[in-house]
Amino acid sequence: MIPPLDNLPSILKALVQPRGAGFESRFTQGETLQGYVVKNLSPTAAVVRMRGLEMAANTPKPLAEGQRIIVRVEQLKPQFIVSLLPFDTPLKEKTAALLRMYLPSAALAGATLEELMALIKDMPPAAWRGTGLEKMLDTIAKSAKKPEADKNIFQLMGLFHEGEVARGQKGENLKKSLMLAQINLEKLVEKHPEQYRAALKKVNDALGNIELRQLINSEDCKEVKSWQFPYWNGGQLDTARLYVERDEQGNKRSKNEETVRLTILLQMSRLGELRVELLVFKGRIEGTIYSQSDGAVMEMEKHLHEVEKILGDAGFIANMNAEKASLEFITRQIEPDNAVPLKGLLDLKA
Repeated sequence: MIPPLDNLPSILKALVQPRGAGFESRFTQGETLQGYVVKNLSPTAAVVRMRGLEMAANTPKPLAEGQRIIVRVEQLKPQFIVSLLPFDTPLKEKTAALLRMYLPSAALAGATLEELMALIKDMPPAAWRGTGLEKMLDTIAKSAKKPEADKNIFQLMGLFHEGEVARGQKGENLKKSLMLAQINLEKLVEKHPEQYRAALKKVNDALGNIELRQLINSEDCKEVKSWQFPYWNGGQLDTARLYVERDEQGNKRSKNEETVRLTILLQMSRLGELRVELLVFKGRIEGTIYSQSDGAVMEMEKHLHEVEKILGDAGFIANMNAEKASLEFITRQIEPDNAVPLKGLLDLKA
């Protein structure tokens, strides 16, 4: 029977303490961790999974099946109680919670994908059964090499997974596959800890990297948003960075015309470091590709008409050019001022 919450704040969830030895050793009072909603029992109850254990939870608000939750362990005895970061928790608090868990393992998107591909080859099928992870990684790799209109790389990576779950959509993506793989590996770790613990950590790290980017990009629409996405650079997966912001530099064509600035940073095996600046407004795109060498600029100028045609096929009137610039300018990143609360993070104990 799920214990009542009458004497607890509304944000708390009282969980039925699992039976069996070793339960207390899996959790520490005051720590922050993630959970996964396995099944809804009622509008005020659900089965959640944390650290490989499934527990019945009394929930003050309905939770969606497949949703991931961030919780803080408030009490271990006599009753196991965790507090849930509610939906209206400020973004910085949620981001800081994830940073405390995953910042040391944060990796570039391309490196994460290659690590997962290698991991699948080294692990038995039992670790990936029913997850669709191998197929999903293959789909992402193909999309990174040759983007398709119906294969949105960010959707495939799982960056919109929570929104899809909330809308009742059952699309396949990397985050969903990793969550299923995580459950498989947690069960295997219970039986063979030395054999599967390292694989579980890599899957947990990959999930954390996706979720950090989700929260950082939940900023107000007036802020800069940034994403990582994989692409093939020669024979290996590399990572590009995409920044999206409202243009505040007087580039509006009229008082009622809003302009969006897109900045892409990447490195090409033959052309070196590149910076692509695009201004998008009312069906038009004006863009410049910057490189630090005259040779790279000349090479790009030969193919600008192809880029304009691709954008034209997507419905835009495009005007592109190539220019030479310093390496300092080309590689300068555009980080939001308040996306990652590093100052506050330093004052908090993990």
